[in-house]
Parts: sequence; structure tokens; C-alpha cells
Amino acid sequence: MLLMVALAVVVLNTPAVRALLPGRQVESVLILVAMGVIACATAVTYLIARMDGGRKFAGLAAALFIYGLVVLPATVVATNGGGATHVMMVIRLTGAAVFLVVMGCTLWPRQPGFTAGWPAAGIGFVVTIALAVLIVQVPVLDQALAVSTTASVLVLGGWCALAVTYFVAGIVKREPLTYRIGVGIFVLSASQLIRFVDDDQVLTASIRLVGALVLVMGLATQLRTAMRAAASQVRRIAELTAERDHEMHNVLSGLDGMAHVLGHGGVDERAVLADALREEITRLRDLLEQRSSGESCAVEPVLSRLVTVRKSAGLDVRLDVEPDLHAAVPATVLAQVMTNLLANCERHAPGAKVWVSARERQRIVRIEVRDDGPGLAASVRGRALERGVHDPDRGGSGLGLHVSARLLAEVGGSLHLLPGQVGCVAEVAVPAGEPV
Repeated sequence: MLLMVALAVVVLNTPAVRALLPGRQVESVLILVAMGVIACATAVTYLIARMDGGRKFAGLAAALFIYGLVVLPATVVATNGGGATHVMMVIRLTGAAVFLVVMGCTLWPRQPGFTAGWPAAGIGFVVTIALAVLIVQVPVLDQALAVSTTASVLVLGGWCALAVTYFVAGIVKREPLTYRIGVGIFVLSASQLIRFVDDDQVLTASIRLVGALVLVMGLATQLRTAMRAAASQVRRIAELTAERDHEMHNVLSGLDGMAHVLGHGGVDERAVLADALREEITRLRDLLEQRSSGESCAVEPVLSRLVTVRKSAGLDVRLDVEPDLHAAVPATVLAQVMTNLLANCERHAPGAKVWVSARERQRIVRIEVRDDGPGLAASVRGRALERGVHDPDRGGSGLGLHVSARLLAEVGGSLHLLPGQVGCVAEVAVPAGEPV
């Protein structure tokens, strides 16, 4: 698009075309098109500001709003002549000054709140009109502005300084959008320079349109990047929600079995299950609040509680744990991983026998979960730890093993699925801890 516009600019400024077209009308049309482009840039910048949450883009939106709503319309009226020409020229000058101030504030690390968003746009509009009215109503100021080029030179210098500042800041901070804005402002300042030196209306308007397009294309690229980041964040939130739902489902399925046994079991059995029930409810609360308990834990109480829970749900499971075994991982992490492994045995190997053993070797605690069920399906063998990989014929979501492997990796452990003659073997390896 930019190349097409540049080509159109070249064609419009050839002597043959210039001789055929009325310069004032062509300039007005080009300025109106530039106004539309700036309006698009303002909307795009406002969307970025809503997603980014910072003041910088909100300040850019306010500055572009002032430029598109005040400076360019005043330029159109001033170009067409009439009794309001002088007033519009003053408004164009004051609006350009306010635009430069607001744009400059966006580069300030501690950008004031009143220079960002719609409040800044409203304040800028009011200040622009108020300054213009003051200048027009005070004869001394009005005459000084009419006979002096100082104000125009200062505004033009401000455009050039702002362009250089944005470009250098973008290069130094490695922010592509910032130096693209610098390029756009430089092109706009070039149009101001042409008007000041040669007063070529069509060329000035043409260059201004190119500068506006440079700005909107840079902002459109930033919007695309922001939307991709937002989409990625939404996907991550959805993944975390699915994982938490999966873990809560596993905990609740164990609690369901415990509730049944508590209503029909003996006194001793109910006492053991009551303790396990309290621990599982605490873990469920930790899952909801995303908390972890401690930096290390005793292995036997965690495994014993979970085996008790799964036995109450009907799983035929046996436990063999080396005495005084401690792991340098939070109890909630170990419990979550083991819950997933035992739930998988219950879901994918119904009626199978399960053996859970834990040993320490060379300061590594190795916990093995073995069953004599049908084992892993050939379609998932070698990929079972990947997110979403599961055997469609046996159900499941493909989250349990993936989540367990990630949790263990975060605390310096690992999860491996080992080949076995019968059934499936999962080995959890975590650093050994010291007794607490």
C-alpha cells in the first residue's frame, strides 16, 4: 500500500498532471484522505492501549486525535481561503504545538496521567482552542504572529527534534514501533518544511499523506503483535484452567470413594480415612488458591494417604516405602503427581493390581508405580508425556502425565515411563531431602 501511495504521489507531482489538476482542490482531497488515515491510526493506537495497559500508547492515541481532529481540519479550511483563514492558521499552529508536547510526553518514563487517553485528547483540544482564541483576541500577539516566522520555525524545529528523538530512542531501546513512529514524524516534518520553504501545497499534502501511512502501518504491525500476545495469554489461561480442573477431578474422585467407605466402614477404618480426608481437602484448597506447602516432605505419609484414598475407591494397590525417606519437593507437588499416576491406573487399567515402592539411591528418591494392566497403547508410546496425547479408546484428556512431568521438572525432578513385560511402569525421581 505504501508503495502504491508513493507512486501516486510521484504521479500527482509530475508537471503534466499538475497542469491539469487544480492544486487547491487536490491538496484538500489529500488532506482529507490523510485525516482518514490518522483516524484509523488513532483507533488502532487506542486498541493497543487497551491491551497494553500502559500510558505510552494512550498518550499516542491522544496526540494523534489532536493532530487528526484539530491540525488537519484547520489546514483544510485555511487552504480553501475565506474569512476564517487566519484563525484556522493560528489553530493549526497551536494544535501542532500541543501535538508535539503530548507526543514528547509519551517518551517520558514517568509520563503524567493527564497526557494519556481521552482526557488528554480533551485537554489538548481545549488548550489548542484557548491558545488560538487568546492569540487572535490580543492584537499584539496576533500581529506578532502574522509578521514573524519565529513561531513557525519553532514548531518546525519541534517536529524535527521529536522525529530524531523517537528514532534514536527506538534504536537504543530496540523498539521497532518507536523508530517507525520516528520515521513517520520525520516524513510529516518534511511536509512542514516544504510548505515553509516553497509553499507547494500539493507536494506538502502528498508528503503528509505518506507520513500518516507510515505511522498507521507501524501501529498496525504493533497491533498484530499485541493481538498475538493476547491470544497466547488467553490460550495459556485456558490451558491452566483445564489442568486445574483435571487435578480437582482426580482429587474429587478419590474423595467420592472415601465418602462411601466412611458411611459403611468400621471405626478404625473410618478414623484413618477421616485423617486422609482432611489432608485431601487441604490439598484441594491449595489447588484452588495455587499454593504449595513447604520445600520438602516425608515421603511415606504422602504415599500412605494417597494409597488409602485410592483403596477406598476400589483400586487394588500395595505400598512399600523405605523408612525415614524424605524428598526435597513440596508435599503438594508430590501428592499431585502421585494422584495423577494412581488415577491413571484406576482409569486405564481397571481391575489391575498396582504396586507403589519408594527407595533412595545416591541422594535421589525414586518412586515406582507399576501395574499389571494392558500397558500403554502403541499409538501413544514414546509421546505419553506430551500435552493432549492419550488413547482415544481408553478416554482421558492427555493432561495428567504432562502436568506431572512439568511439575517435577520445576522442582528438579523427572518422570519416566519405563518398559515392562506386563502393564505400565512409571518412575518418579526427585532430589532426596533432609528430615525436618
